[in-house]
Amino acid sequence: MSWGKEQVMVPVLNTANIRDGELRRLSTWETHRDALALVDNVYHRIAGISRDDGLITLQDAEGNTRLISPREAVAEGVTLYTPDTIRVGTGDRMRFTKSDRERGLCGQQRLDGDSGFW
Repeated sequence: MSWGKEQVMVPVLNTANIRDGELRRLSTWETHRDALALVDNVYHRIAGISRDDGLITLQDAEGNTRLISPREAVAEGVTLYTPDTIRVGTGDRMRFTKSDRERGLCGQQRLDGDSGFW
């Protein structure tokens, strides 16, 4: 921790702790209702869950919605992430575990708080 140095709060996404096959159950989606779903390299919030239809409504940042069944989600390799924030200061080191083409970051790339990333 870099006490006394300039710090910022940075939003991060942590992979939800879900075992293999659990995404096939609607109850898993209900438990992780606040998670973000990564589908086709686009993050979606869980906008709704219909027990009657067995479908999940996903919505991207532009408001586009998509219906998906739990089985389809598994077949398409959907991953759920829980939003969080971390405090990062000058000199702190971080490792990005996922590529972010928009920001020019590669998976496993290491950065420090001095790099001017923010």
